[in-house]
Amino acid sequence: MNNLEVFEKYKKAIQSIYGSRLMIQILLSVEEGGTPLSALREITGSTSQALIPKIRKLESLSLVESRGPGYAPTTFGSLIARKIGDFSLTMGTLTAHLKFWEDHDISTIPLPLLERIGCLLDSEVVYDTGTDIMHVYYRFLQLLSEAKQIAGVSAIMNPGLAEMLGQRVIEGVPVDLLVNPITISLLEKEPYRSQMNILTSYDNFHIWITERPIGYGLTVTESAVSLGFYKRDAQIYDSSTDIFSRHPAAVGWGRELFEHLRAEAVLFQNF
Repeated sequence: MNNLEVFEKYKKAIQSIYGSRLMIQILLSVEEGGTPLSALREITGSTSQALIPKIRKLESLSLVESRGPGYAPTTFGSLIARKIGDFSLTMGTLTAHLKFWEDHDISTIPLPLLERIGCLLDSEVVYDTGTDIMHVYYRFLQLLSEAKQIAGVSAIMNPGLAEMLGQRVIEGVPVDLLVNPITISLLEKEPYRSQMNILTSYDNFHIWITERPIGYGLTVTESAVSLGFYKRDAQIYDSSTDIFSRHPAAVGWGRELFEHLRAEAVLFQNF
């Protein structure tokens, strides 16, 4: 059966959970050691009379059971709760930054990371404005200037960015740059080639090449992540808008995206 057929067959059980705010709240709140009914009342803001029938329904679905001082998730309950939590994070991320996602093509993000894009929920979208047309660019340069380590995935390059990266390398900051063949061909030409020849002599600078299509620019440091994309309606990189975060979940996601790409990339030796 395909997913639609499965839904049609089991929609009553599925809708009984997703159609009930209270059942979802209970499932996301019960803990392994047992959560007392009094705690569930406080968490949900509901009465015992409202909670108990929902708990009984979750018990009938083998998602919750009596344990210790109250109620706890079964193994299946924990699994479903994680999936609901992930769905909530994903929908939250989509909704919080809807215009950004509508305008940009995120299809080249590897699926394992795309599935966890909810990690970007606590992010802000940074825009250029009519009175500050370089806001995103200077915010990005500030990020680089403060970093103690830099990992970047670049679909584009410009002299200002290359100069800042070069400065940080000379200052001793570890810099790993991952690019595709199109970008490496650009770096092999002036005004980049001379600078790259100098930088590749530093042990703290590495360039990695991937054959994977890259439709985004990623920079992740020890404490922040910045992410930009190509526009959906044209194959033009949108340098006027970035999504930025200092939240540990978002920074960790950015680091995992970089490491995922580096695992299948090849270290570039010299220019």
